[in-house]
Amino acid sequence: MKTNIFFFCYLLIAMSVRAQNFIDPETPSGTMPANDNIGSNWALNFSDEFNGSELDLDKWTIDNSTSTRTPRPDIGVDKWFWKPANVVVSNGNLVLKVKKENDSTMHCGSIRSLDKYMPQYGYFEARIQIANVNKGTHTAFWLQGPNMGNVNGNGNDGAEIDIFESAWTGDYTKSVIHIDGYGQDTQANTKQYTTDGIHTGFHTWGMRWTHDYIKIYYDGVLKVTYNTDMWIPRCPEYLWLSDGASFGVQGDSFFVNRPIGWLTEAYVDYMRVWFINSLLNGTFADNGDNWTLSNGDIAFQDNAETNITGKTCRMPGAAAGRNIRQTIGVTPGSTYQFGFKGRIQNAIGASGSQVNNHSTYGVATLKGEILDANNNVLLTISTQSATDQTLSDTFTVPAGVTTVTVKLSKDWNIAYLDDVELLETTPPQSARKHEDETLSTANPNLKDLIVSTENNKIKIEATSQISSLVLFDASGRIIRKLTPGQSIATVDLVSSGIYIIEAKLTGGEIFRKKIAMR
Repeated sequence: MKTNIFFFCYLLIAMSVRAQNFIDPETPSGTMPANDNIGSNWALNFSDEFNGSELDLDKWTIDNSTSTRTPRPDIGVDKWFWKPANVVVSNGNLVLKVKKENDSTMHCGSIRSLDKYMPQYGYFEARIQIANVNKGTHTAFWLQGPNMGNVNGNGNDGAEIDIFESAWTGDYTKSVIHIDGYGQDTQANTKQYTTDGIHTGFHTWGMRWTHDYIKIYYDGVLKVTYNTDMWIPRCPEYLWLSDGASFGVQGDSFFVNRPIGWLTEAYVDYMRVWFINSLLNGTFADNGDNWTLSNGDIAFQDNAETNITGKTCRMPGAAAGRNIRQTIGVTPGSTYQFGFKGRIQNAIGASGSQVNNHSTYGVATLKGEILDANNNVLLTISTQSATDQTLSDTFTVPAGVTTVTVKLSKDWNIAYLDDVELLETTPPQSARKHEDETLSTANPNLKDLIVSTENNKIKIEATSQISSLVLFDASGRIIRKLTPGQSIATVDLVSSGIYIIEAKLTGGEIFRKKIAMR
């Protein structure tokens, strides 16, 4: 009799489930970025702990160069290639190996997630030990958009984002954003930053990418900020981890004088991506933190002239548009409620004392929008009232959309707003259907679930092979998917509640059961 035992974990965070099939089961439950400067309201969207014996090809493609990449004659490398033989998963690391193939040829390792995992915005983190720069190589953690070759004077439709390239022997590296391809129209923005200890041991690189800026961190410390419109991609990009022939050193000693054979290797402990978990600071209590502002004169203040209680957002500028924005991860197929309180009028005054009209500009509008990654409008709610209004409406997230931007704007006049919210009200139909199915199906090949409320563990024992397991919460939302054959960490549940477990046997039989954790 073959027995399979699986343990599931769930960290109860509102609206936290995103593309669970891209999350490594061995990523510890509740894992947050290794960065104390970006808050904790993050939902894991992607992870690879590289703990198996082979690369996960559902997430990655191994590069195989058919022609040489850019030669590095300064170190004697006339040709260099990315080759599959130089990519290994071993001892809990992705290993990107560097080899001297002959006196003028180098082979290196590279993987990317093109057409497999292509996120837009979020926090990106990798823990890496770089390859030995003194052997004539550099290690890189980067992203690229499929359309970065479009020549249009900006990177909004795609860019190469080099979080770092370790091409120098000093304690520094450089970040670069490339736009407009690699031909005569190419443009690049390079920023050097210090990296104490980069040539010894593992270090953690992070990147926070929003609609309006890119911030790069080294061991949790902010090092680089890009916040000029032309350098910020606003489209999906894929992950890239690689090493290659160095462009930052010179002299034969870096390559020519080395023996033929393996030279060095880079090690990647993990790669993880998080999305913002839910809308932050919709009451503006923290002076607009987590909101991107179009203008510096937008104020967050307690205002006795308005009936909206507490701190409000005031958008001034009689004849100039103003807006605030925030990008948030969402679940395709889920229904969300979007709302806010607000009013708009000609000038500062007690609520209702000013009419919203003007002899030149007419009636002003305060508008709230939900935009997808391509700025398509999914929902609009608005008011032209000079007295406080509470507005709300719902929308369903289209397939393939994993982030939305909440944008609140006014065309002219002075606007006040508060209590902005974005709440998931209904999970996808594909998950909800499990609430209505029979959850206590008898199956002679599957024992009853054993639930330890004291230790908050869910345990399954089967008399035949289980091909897949899915854990749902009470609303039918998928919390965790596990596939047998992968190593599964044992982690305690951290919340009580109602859960649904679904087990599929290799013979096609499906077993479901509802359980209560107290």
